[in-house]
Amino acid sequence: MANKIDTNYFRLRARQLSYMRRETAMLDWIRERIDDGCYVSWSAGKDSMVVAHAVNQVHPVPVLMVDPGVPIHWTDEDKKRMVEYAEQQRWKWQLFPWSKSLSKAPESDAAYRRQIHSEMFIGLTTYAKGRRLERRITGMRASESKTRHIFLAASRGETKNTLQPLWSWATEDVWTYIVRHNLPWLSVYDYLGPDARNGLIGKNGREHGRMVYLKKFYPQAFQRACELFDARTHV
Repeated sequence: MANKIDTNYFRLRARQLSYMRRETAMLDWIRERIDDGCYVSWSAGKDSMVVAHAVNQVHPVPVLMVDPGVPIHWTDEDKKRMVEYAEQQRWKWQLFPWSKSLSKAPESDAAYRRQIHSEMFIGLTTYAKGRRLERRITGMRASESKTRHIFLAASRGETKNTLQPLWSWATEDVWTYIVRHNLPWLSVYDYLGPDARNGLIGKNGREHGRMVYLKKFYPQAFQRACELFDARTHV
């Protein structure tokens, strides 16, 4: 297997005082804000894995995940590894299966996002509201996009309904935490590197060259993507 995660580098980085201060500050930030009305919105990606682990060190709360399934979001092996870890850690963990159909997605990104968010989180939000879980904790970071930077810089990671403990963290900080605490990660990072986005099949997979690496590394996901995108001639 290819492996683009330099664990030796992140182990050395974890010993630096500047990183240790950053991790301590993040845990203190969570401790000052968290209560029993919170839950972690988990995707099993690098950022949400750090958040789920950190929160559960401070004040265990439910860890909830919308699961688009195999091979849309992850492989059978990835899912098994993540589920086993969550159960081993005794997280208050819950999966909400959701069938992601990309064949009839709206043409514009804005319309697509509205459609997705109106559909995929119904089960999760209903569950959360029924248990009076009113504040969502996510792994959103300002460095991921200009839009997120503007929003998170203004809110400093906190609104009435959300907490983003990693809002000021860099990708290197995230991976340093993962390696330091021996957290599992999805195989997509081994193939595409630490900056990869989790999730195998996405709306823009063909445009961003995703079909190429699916064909090389994830044949089951490639076959499914071909069915969704009708994209064999594009690879």
